[in-house]
Amino acid sequence: MSFLNQAKLAQDKILLARVAACAAIMGITNPEGIVRARIWEFSAQNGWNDAYSASTADEPGADESAVTDAMILEAVTNLLAEGGA
Repeated sequence: MSFLNQAKLAQDKILLARVAACAAIMGITNPEGIVRARIWEFSAQNGWNDAYSASTADEPGADESAVTDAMILEAVTNLLAEGGA
C-alpha cells in the first residue's frame, strides 16, 4: 500500500464519478455529495490501492480492469446501502 497512491485514488474524478453512478443506480440520494464526503473510506477499501497502482492506463480511475465495477458495488453496498448513507 502506498499513501501517495491512496491520495491519488481519493482525488480521481473519474473514479469518484463511477462510485457516484453506482450509488445513484442503487437509489442513494445525493450520490455525488455522499461519495465525495466519504471518498477516503472508499479509497481505503481492501484491494483498491493495489489495483489502482497496478493500472497502466493514463487514467487509472477509468480502467475498469483495475478498480472493477464489482469492487465499487461491494464498497457502495458496505458503506452506503446498508444504512451507512
